[in-house]
Amino acid sequence: MVSHWTRLDVVDNGQAMRAITWFIPALLVSNLATAYIVKKNSTNPYRDMTNAMLSMSRPGGPFVVIIGDSLTNNAHFPSQICGYRTINMGIDGAKASTFIQYAEQMSLSNLHPSLVVVALGVNDAIQTGGSDFKESLELLLRNLPRSPLALTTVFQNVPSSDTINDEIRKAANRKGATLIETEKLGILTSDGVHPTHASQPTWETAIVTAIKRGLGCSD
Repeated sequence: MVSHWTRLDVVDNGQAMRAITWFIPALLVSNLATAYIVKKNSTNPYRDMTNAMLSMSRPGGPFVVIIGDSLTNNAHFPSQICGYRTINMGIDGAKASTFIQYAEQMSLSNLHPSLVVVALGVNDAIQTGGSDFKESLELLLRNLPRSPLALTTVFQNVPSSDTINDEIRKAANRKGATLIETEKLGILTSDGVHPTHASQPTWETAIVTAIKRGLGCSD
């Protein structure tokens, strides 16, 4: 006999799957209307994000979501941290505004990460001088599921990076989020944005350490 709670879980997962399936064409229309189309060099970001949300909706235990740009997309995070699955939602070239639509869909699909890491900002600094970063970040955070948060500062020495980091710190303080400070870690870049091969593990370790802190675990 299926228990009451098991039946609820089955219904919730079915609803999430249907909501995500409905979301695919709706997302394309939304992107065309709002110019949120995201360019990615070798893969389809809509497919990647849909697959990520499908992974969240499947049984498999609690999970952590890492939202970010190419640094996140190219990172080699452990598949699990302290027993929590890690779901990489990195999109090359992403800004804070890129993920507003995905945040909305995570909430609409009743997905509940144990922690959401937001590692964004450098593309906002480079592409727009951070002109709308504060508003975009606030809207992104407001639309995410009501999960604990961790926000990452940018380490790159690019114009407006100080402004971007100020806004990230203020947002972390407002939301009671774990703050991941990266700008004083001595991370070297190969092109002004991406870490060198030798520095990449430093950035990844900072993220993983903060995830453990946010989850309250050490293993």
